[in-house]
Amino acid sequence: MYFRDTMRGKIKPNKVELKLLKTDTMKSLSGKMDIGNINLVYPNAKHTRLEHSLGVMHTADKICSTLSGKGYEIDEEVAIIRLAALLHDIGHGPEVF
Repeated sequence: MYFRDTMRGKIKPNKVELKLLKTDTMKSLSGKMDIGNINLVYPNAKHTRLEHSLGVMHTADKICSTLSGKGYEIDEEVAIIRLAALLHDIGHGPEVF
């Protein structure tokens, strides 16, 4: 299973990440917007905290791949880094402006 992101293409979570994405806590992020006031300029703007978290996980994975390609030994930490990126927004409530 993968998620299609308009900017990043396919984002493929692993089994542990998929289990977390099925929790009520993670599902609740899909209803919380993460766009600030940008919708005042772009009325069709839609970016939820879940979309943001998936993008951050994808970006963290790319950074890990780059570091690994440059000789840094981070293979054991990649799974933790991806989880930290995915879960970094779970404590946020809805934005209030």
